[in-house]
Amino acid sequence: MSILEIDSVWLSYKLTKILQNVYMKCETGEVVGLLGRNGAGKSSLLQLLMGFMEETWLGTLEGTQVGKSVRVNEKYVQKPFRVNGLINYLPQNEFIPKSLKVKTALDWYEVAPETLFVDFPELATLLSFRFGELSGGQCRWIETLLVLKANTQFTILDEPFTHVSPLQVEKLKQIIDNEKKRKGIIITDHLHRHITEISDRIYFIKNGMIIPINTPAQLGDLGYI
Repeated sequence: MSILEIDSVWLSYKLTKILQNVYMKCETGEVVGLLGRNGAGKSSLLQLLMGFMEETWLGTLEGTQVGKSVRVNEKYVQKPFRVNGLINYLPQNEFIPKSLKVKTALDWYEVAPETLFVDFPELATLLSFRFGELSGGQCRWIETLLVLKANTQFTILDEPFTHVSPLQVEKLKQIIDNEKKRKGIIITDHLHRHITEISDRIYFIKNGMIIPINTPAQLGDLGYI
């Protein structure tokens, strides 16, 4: 079992505190849900966890201050995304170049096409297509599957249910539940019902602070649902 932790998190922009004194943990074999209203800092926390934010924010936005500590099995990791086989990330927006063929993307992620065809035989017809030739829903579906099926210890999913049909959402929840047997998964989405159904542990962000959720009733008490 591997344990991924992030703590001592603080993020502010000028005089606005976005995150402060945040701690979150994910273990292999579990799904961790992250909930909160739009603008609460969920995506920022995930970028900090990946190790992106220093490069993309710090020094490029005047007045931005960032602090964090990311550990894997109690060992500090400065840039988790650079550690081979440790972690991967599904951002909110499409991230695979539109000029790339589906088959090439599978090769990049070292995912055998057969692992996808078992559940989705229709994907076999898309291998020769470029991502620019696919619909938004098809792109999102394939990108999500690639990230989940890739051989990493942890996977972060930011809004994976966006542009996905209700039937595909249910199928994706089944895949997430199956993939957690071999990795830890952190997921956030505005469709909170799906998050609460598939998560083994839930955190809620409010006013820059993170609150562990033990019962669905807490989300009501916090004014979220």
